[in-house]
Amino acid sequence: MIDGKRLRKLREDRGLSAENMARALSMHKTQLLRYENGDSDPSSDVVVKLALFFEVSSDYLLGLTDDSQPTTPRKSPFTVRIDVTDMLSRLSPEIVARTIKALNLPVVLKDDPINVSQLLREFPPVYVARFLKEMGIEPQFKYDGDDSDPSE
Repeated sequence: MIDGKRLRKLREDRGLSAENMARALSMHKTQLLRYENGDSDPSSDVVVKLALFFEVSSDYLLGLTDDSQPTTPRKSPFTVRIDVTDMLSRLSPEIVARTIKALNLPVVLKDDPINVSQLLREFPPVYVARFLKEMGIEPQFKYDGDDSDPSE
């Protein structure tokens, strides 16, 4: 059985609501709370998802060790293509970034780096900055060739 108190502490330490975490993991909030309260046992697939999401070992989640770090580096069993813009429209920037990192998803860019200008047209600057910071991405801005002084 999963250690529900440990799971709740991991979630709360990261400032996640049960609703946001459940949404990020594609599960219902009620089910997540059942795991946290010890009312239900997650399947092995769910334990793997939780361990990847929080970057801890499954043994830690199961209460078999107090060492939260996995003993061997993990490779995600998933092959996923995601639309960051779509995810950012539904989830907080931190949750999007943590989900990508926790699932060990490689960030493969098309021809250009992440189009910060496009993200800025769709989301508030602070939102985009929080996402980039959480992902560890240093934005690289392209010069658009406009030499005009905006103060003129």
